[in-house]
Amino acid sequence: MNTSKIILIFLFVFDLFFLVLTVNHYYLIFLGSVSHLFVMVINLIFLILWAILRKLKGFLVFLCFFVGIAVILFQAFLYTLTPKTYDSITSPLGIEKLYIAHSNFSLGETSYSYNFYQRKGYIFMKELVDQNKHLITRDNPPGDAADMDIKMLGLDAPHWKNEKEVSFNSRQGTITIYLE
Repeated sequence: MNTSKIILIFLFVFDLFFLVLTVNHYYLIFLGSVSHLFVMVINLIFLILWAILRKLKGFLVFLCFFVGIAVILFQAFLYTLTPKTYDSITSPLGIEKLYIAHSNFSLGETSYSYNFYQRKGYIFMKELVDQNKHLITRDNPPGDAADMDIKMLGLDAPHWKNEKEVSFNSRQGTITIYLE
């Protein structure tokens, strides 16, 4: 089997792995919200390597490289518009760990977005899809936007009822998250 086939098989398995993870709402902890950029960069690198090994015309490789870079830069720009910050809290006994991805966007009123993930094993986290929250407010006190994400949810003082249930006293009421 030649090198170009090995590269294509690797890319197929790599993409299939991340597709299965995403469909089942699993993510790698260390990649967080940039996992799609990671997959795009790896694909671009290996496709360029494949094109060079196949001895495709230099112009074609050059064009594909710059189109791929343009797409990745556009995705990175979109990410910078509403970046997600990750925080985590650990249950009192240290058995469970909850990751919270939070971001906000303001245009007159501020919209806060909270996605909750439960740690599964050492490198995976599973999104608790049905428990994601979106809070909207018009009366934000002055302060740092990142601190407001934490204060709006009440992330600075979580209340663990047991190892599978945590509640937050948000500015819009009590929010309870149930872990699997």
